[in-house]
Amino acid sequence: MRRLAVPPALALLALTACGGAPDPVTLQPSAVADCQDTASCSRFDPDVPVLRMSSVCYGACAYVTPLGLPDVVLYGDGRVVRSTHALPDPRPVLTTGQVPPGRVAELAVQARAAGLTGGQRTTLGFTGISVADGGGDVLTAVLDGQQTTVESPQAYDASLDGSSSDPARRAALRTLGEALRGLAADTPYDDDRVVLRADPSPYQDSDAAAWTGPQLTGLPNDSSGRCNIVTGEAARVTLSAVSQDAFPTVHQEGDREFLVEARPALPHEQTCPDVAESVRLVASGQSPG
Repeated sequence: MRRLAVPPALALLALTACGGAPDPVTLQPSAVADCQDTASCSRFDPDVPVLRMSSVCYGACAYVTPLGLPDVVLYGDGRVVRSTHALPDPRPVLTTGQVPPGRVAELAVQARAAGLTGGQRTTLGFTGISVADGGGDVLTAVLDGQQTTVESPQAYDASLDGSSSDPARRAALRTLGEALRGLAADTPYDDDRVVLRADPSPYQDSDAAAWTGPQLTGLPNDSSGRCNIVTGEAARVTLSAVSQDAFPTVHQEGDREFLVEARPALPHEQTCPDVAESVRLVASGQSPG
């Protein structure tokens, strides 16, 4: 889904200056514009997601995001990975792009203005109304060595700002989300690494498709579940074998049935616990009221 944002007036907040001391200073727009040539200007780890945004669903939805896959991820070195859906096919299509360090710095300023600092997880609620359906945005930032997540229900609907527990923050989050969705990412993503997860199915599905991918019973089984990140030919076969990788679908292997999910692994996801953290970040509680 693509939403239209109503940009609020955003104040530039503290961001470490290009080449300066680690103490936060105010970064003016001209400093952001000049900071294009070196990663040291942004002081971000190139391989860590500085910002990520995911859509969540509170009711009936046309698709369900597989295994915590964000809509957009922005890395410290300016890499962008975007996930989109071309319905009715529920499977995500991943693309990638690159933005300059100055753009990363600009978006970090917006994230600070939206209150994505402090290291907590927060859900913005409403006053005087109840939200029982629809969806929201979950935004996560890694700034100042802290990971902060804010969930904004019905973020696309500016008419609800006045009923929000924090109208200014809600509007700032909507503007940041639209900025992230607008990042250029037009190159097909390399899906040579695929996360494959399979849990024993509690259902008896006579129509379960026979599994034709890598062996499920042999997948490593630890705290993150029965899971592995497969590569090369196994990755290609896995994506071909999963009929609807936006949902845990039932597949049969021998005399056992499994709920199977698979999707391309993101650059920072090197292990299944990394993927489990992605799932945790987008896990939504009950719809706020």
